[in-house]
Amino acid sequence: MEKKCPICIDTAVCEESKQAEYDFYEINCPRCGNFFIDGFTYFADFERRQLSKRQRAIASSIVRSLGRKHKLTKDEIEHICNASDRPVTDKANDLLLFLGKACSYVGEEIIVSFENGTLSDIDGIEKGNLSELYAKCWILNSSELDGFIQYLKNRKFVELRDYHSDSYGKIIITADGWEHIEKLSLSSDSSKCFVAMWFNDEMRTVYEYGIKPAIEAKECGNFTAFRVDNHEHNNDITDEIIAGIKECRFMVADLSGYRGGVYYEAGFAKGLGKPVIFICRKDWFDGEYKNGVPIKEKVHFDITHQNIIIWSTPEELKERLLKRIRATID
Repeated sequence: MEKKCPICIDTAVCEESKQAEYDFYEINCPRCGNFFIDGFTYFADFERRQLSKRQRAIASSIVRSLGRKHKLTKDEIEHICNASDRPVTDKANDLLLFLGKACSYVGEEIIVSFENGTLSDIDGIEKGNLSELYAKCWILNSSELDGFIQYLKNRKFVELRDYHSDSYGKIIITADGWEHIEKLSLSSDSSKCFVAMWFNDEMRTVYEYGIKPAIEAKECGNFTAFRVDNHEHNNDITDEIIAGIKECRFMVADLSGYRGGVYYEAGFAKGLGKPVIFICRKDWFDGEYKNGVPIKEKVHFDITHQNIIIWSTPEELKERLLKRIRATID
């Protein structure tokens, strides 16, 4: 049935779905994509949140990046609702990449229809919808999209023909634009590995003697392990997380401790197409219970199908992770 998407408040298809012991709603939103949200959060949590249009646009972009059928947890929603916006240059670059992927050949005219909310070619074949573009490029609305199109024009990355910001126009990527797209694509050759994990004294030894030496081993290619709490910065930590994930070649995500932030960061990386290697200490993978109450929450059932490295000691983890990195990264 049609209801309001809890993230962007636009019209979406919302279907109740029973999953294990929880009631979930499956949301199919033109902007936010396809995801699950538990009933309590859907009916109560978002009703009490007074989010601005910009905050909802940011949340929409993050949710879309988490991939199809992702189940939003309460911890993830806390991260998402407090996330910071991305820099203007990053948004402009993402828009240029989006337009480049929409082109079937160099020189093709892409028609943007502000009235119909679509991208198409001169034959009217649809290349995408603007709701998806807004989410993937962290753009608020059609007015801001027009501003970014003008930004790309001023940088001589695109030419505009018969362009009217209140209706439609033709966009052509220039030679300079295609060269910039190639440079942006080459940035995927990063030597960084983003490490998402529980930050505490107990896990510091695991990082120093298991995770970090495996990532930075010569036989793996001399990657650099990057963990946000070990990196000096003046920005909001959420900005650092997003920037670090975007810049990394791959991610190692340790699920020990059942930290919502780790699940969030891993989903964000997967949404960007980054390889994610999941690891988890055995006691946290199996879970520990007393009188039916979880003392150590086991790995979420939605991710147990992943090929998780289950480890007991830092030494064991180092050897197994080293092999997995070599098998995963070309």
